Amino acid sequence: EMRILEIGAGTGKYSHYFARKGYEVDAVELMKCNIDVFRANTTPEEKISVIQGDAICLERIESEKYDVTLLLGPMYHLYTMEDKQRALQEAVRVTKPNGIILVAYCMNEYGVLTYAFKEFTVPYIGILTKKSQFSLTNLLIPNPSLPITIAIGPVKSWL
Repeated sequence: EMRILEIGAGTGKYSHYFARKGYEVDAVELMKCNIDVFRANTTPEEKISVIQGDAICLERIESEKYDVTLLLGPMYHLYTMEDKQRALQEAVRVTKPNGIILVAYCMNEYGVLTYAFKEFTVPYIGILTKKSQFSLTNLLIPNPSLPITIAIGPVKSWL
């Protein structure tokens, strides 16, 4: 059975969507007020859990546990490149080999905008390995021989 993790789940819009489709979903959210709304919207038939946590430190979650990891909220709330890389590293760590990580990233960095969205006419998919040197730049360099898919682009294009 496919397991999904949503990091930075907010009030659980995507988590609830997938849980109501029958998937097993775990969610991590930083803000207690969002967790309260998340839990209030949970129905008894959902296979879903939510814990309070930070995208840059998911130490309570075991490695290689999830088939799909959603990192749709935290990236544009993190201000330093180091924190962004830590959040991506944690997403990679908790995702199974050959798993999928979906990242939504509202970018204001001109170099990334220029490279990712002016050079490519469709949402770009980059491939990374857990053993590779990890950086945001690596996300923009495809290497089909490596085992984890990370997609960056408009969320609506994936659903």
